[in-house]
Amino acid sequence: MLLSLIIAESALELVPPRIASHPSAVNQARRESRKPQQMLLDRSYHHAAMRTLQEAYRRGRPDIIHISLISAIYTPLFLEDRMQLFVHTRDDNVITIGKGARLPKSYPRFISLMEQLFQQKKIVSDDNVLLELKQETFAGLIKRLKPETVIGLSRIGKRSSFAEVANHMGRARGGILIVGGFPRGHFGSNLSKIFDQVLSVHEQPLEAHVVIARSIYELEKAFG
Repeated sequence: MLLSLIIAESALELVPPRIASHPSAVNQARRESRKPQQMLLDRSYHHAAMRTLQEAYRRGRPDIIHISLISAIYTPLFLEDRMQLFVHTRDDNVITIGKGARLPKSYPRFISLMEQLFQQKKIVSDDNVLLELKQETFAGLIKRLKPETVIGLSRIGKRSSFAEVANHMGRARGGILIVGGFPRGHFGSNLSKIFDQVLSVHEQPLEAHVVIARSIYELEKAFG
């Protein structure tokens, strides 16, 4: 069975209307000759404006998604089409990473690509859909994939290890692995209730890209 990796509740969104008129958003948009709501929310630029946003501490970190995706798409598991890759955002958009997709390693180019994706909904090359964005809940995505098992990784989960997680997915003949795409905190209750298991692979709060890289390495060993 094909493995799936979902980067969930990701801190990837456009500048919300509530802060679109804030000077930090307006000034950046003017410099780039765009409208504020066409830009990705980024704490590096919009920190002052974000103080009024709900759960601001979990938002505005597209860099997390960038390095996490780079850590995943250049691995043998993805290159050999043995792993599906999805990004679920906190406002229930789902980005499907198509077969053969290659993403910019340059962060500014990645930001431009994501902003283009939010506007156009698809990135196509030679008739191949490399990226596609759709409105879809996390529960809807899980229902569509029909996995044998769903494992969420969180520091507050049952103590385990990367190797044990990979072996469990091997025994289940595949399934879905969930890694958080937010800077700190834990999965929301609406998500975690869908998991079959919540496991902790380390006592320290590891960054998402580290968790992804080490998980994929162990999955490659477990699945041969």
